[in-house]
Amino acid sequence: WFLDEPFSALDPLIRRQMQDEFLRIQRVLKKSIVFITHDFLEALRIADRMNPPFNLVISNVAGPPETLYLAGAKLLTYYPLSIVIHGLALNITLQTYAGHVYFGLIADRHAVPDAQVLADALYQAYEEACELLHKPRRPGRKRTNPEAVRASAESAH
Repeated sequence: WFLDEPFSALDPLIRRQMQDEFLRIQRVLKKSIVFITHDFLEALRIADRMNPPFNLVISNVAGPPETLYLAGAKLLTYYPLSIVIHGLALNITLQTYAGHVYFGLIADRHAVPDAQVLADALYQAYEEACELLHKPRRPGRKRTNPEAVRASAESAH
């Protein structure tokens, strides 16, 4: 069975009743049904199995504009680290700290086998954007040796 947005135009109360009836019919018939919806909460309610609706997360987090200290030690850099969940291929987080911009990339090594290439392209795009906006560059990331990063990542696995 294939249902494409069957409840999208219904009143919320009727929609809920139709979802209940749909689940009852599915239990009785014991048939696989492809149910398409753009309502994420409806998908969670109806589905017993579901692929994530996305595999890329991009976050922009405003950090503190001033320099931070801990026990008198200056926090020099701030590299964002985000979560990895099942079905997620790539997470890119941009965070500011003390007037600098930091990028963090977390990638599934099978879906994104060479994240360093993406990181370098992201850094280059940031530099180009700064030039276009005529702003001084203040990236928080220092250029790294891609071979050293790759060797480090491979030794971790």
